[in-house]
Amino acid sequence: MTIPDVMFLVIAAQVVLLPYLLYVRRRSKKAQDAIVEQLRGSRFWRVAISRPDHLKSILKISAIQALAVLIDEGEYLCLKGHWSGTGEAFSLKFPKQSVRVSCDENRSLVAGNMAWVRISHPAGDLMMAADTGLDAANSREALADLVRSAFPFSPLSANAFHDFALEKNSRSMAVTVIFFLLLAFALFDTYVFSAYELIEAQLLDLLDKPSIRAAGVVITVALAVPVYRYLVAGKVPVRESIALAGLLLTAIALAVFPALKRIDQRLADGVSADYKYRVIDSAVNLEPVDASQELPRLNFKKAPEYWAQFPVGSEVAIPLLRGPTGLWQLDHARFDPPIFSFYEKRKK
Repeated sequence: MTIPDVMFLVIAAQVVLLPYLLYVRRRSKKAQDAIVEQLRGSRFWRVAISRPDHLKSILKISAIQALAVLIDEGEYLCLKGHWSGTGEAFSLKFPKQSVRVSCDENRSLVAGNMAWVRISHPAGDLMMAADTGLDAANSREALADLVRSAFPFSPLSANAFHDFALEKNSRSMAVTVIFFLLLAFALFDTYVFSAYELIEAQLLDLLDKPSIRAAGVVITVALAVPVYRYLVAGKVPVRESIALAGLLLTAIALAVFPALKRIDQRLADGVSADYKYRVIDSAVNLEPVDASQELPRLNFKKAPEYWAQFPVGSEVAIPLLRGPTGLWQLDHARFDPPIFSFYEKRKK
């Protein structure tokens, strides 16, 4: 089992344990509120605390081990709170000028997708994040404000908490460019450059097959994991990595059938051929006359006046192309001219 697999199981377990997590957070919040009630007139910040080893561990229920309060006591900072698991109270005090704060750039799912800083203390290092409730999206900005205010002697660089810039990372830009190229190919090849159209009924039949859907899930996972790991390894934040991987997979899914169309067209013997279809109802549903060829069902919702001239039971010739992949494609270069001619005559 790979690390991404383990992370997925952890996330799934967190969803199942959500009621318990909410209960623990509510209890921790009450303990934090009790400390805040005693600080009228004081300068303080609500923070989340975790031990470094706990934060790095994959097998945990929550990244946060305690909701605490960081209190400004002049030349000293005092950290008070209760550990979520045992309810045990803790209180740490350290001089402002001697405290060392370092930025943790590894903002990941195992870290609760929150921004953290490491506080060095003789009793043991602690990881601290701004307490933004259930909104992890603002964690980085809130922590940046906290550090600037509470740790004026911190050696952190000015851009330590800057938001991630998509265009400044080579890997995120590479994935973004590939996404737009695939999307452009799928759209333009389907609606602009190709005269061939995949039969909708055939696509629905393919997507309805359990084997096809199972293969789709396997391929999705097989592609998503390396793309995600590629981005994270290039210092792209986890949330952005997940979003970019999802966009890339969407573009790939949209480009699959246009690519197969092109392969079929290249490998097919000759051009499209006429196949006999029978009109079976007034809704312009057509069925193949020869059932042995595995021809797909057809339905034409456009141009109702044109199809109205063919009574139920009559036969029509439909130009289709079939290549080695087994996909049937409607040849619009031969299919459309009679329809256009019909409507041009009606205008006269």
